[in-house]
Amino acid sequence: MVPTLPWRPLAANCAVYSVLIFAIATTVAGIQKRAESRRVKIWLALPVGVLAILACVPTLDPLWPTGMSQLARQEAQLDELLPVGIDLEQAHRVLRSKGIQFWEHVEKYDNVIFTRPERSISAASGDTVISAQIWTKAGQFPCSYRIDVVLLFTKEQRLAKRSIHRMRICP
Repeated sequence: MVPTLPWRPLAANCAVYSVLIFAIATTVAGIQKRAESRRVKIWLALPVGVLAILACVPTLDPLWPTGMSQLARQEAQLDELLPVGIDLEQAHRVLRSKGIQFWEHVEKYDNVIFTRPERSISAASGDTVISAQIWTKAGQFPCSYRIDVVLLFTKEQRLAKRSIHRMRICP
């Protein structure tokens, strides 16, 4: 399968860099007067070339997504290491071994503890809930990503329900 380039970063590059060149070209006083000059055309070719290289090389372009494959790997790894059915102490060991800071509490009442459009998790009185937020280096300008972890353990200390998913954080 041949990988395809995502169209959104390319469209964003086109818009951002076009506006940047337009702003430079219209604010520099001498450019408008000498627009027909061959020297001005050659001078403008340099920034256009630099911006074209930035737009075409993802590692140099701040508008391209970064770290998305590592984010998917980290999600899959947590999904594998925290299967439904493990006990509370095993989950503690996994989270500590990965250096993940987590919060734990026992529910006092029957309660919905987690809601997303695709799913919700309800806890009964006496269930233990572990939650964590793992900040990652993944992002796509201007947003970043974190992994949210919610683990629900029954009174018998067994993992009954879980949610491990990425969350897009935008300013």
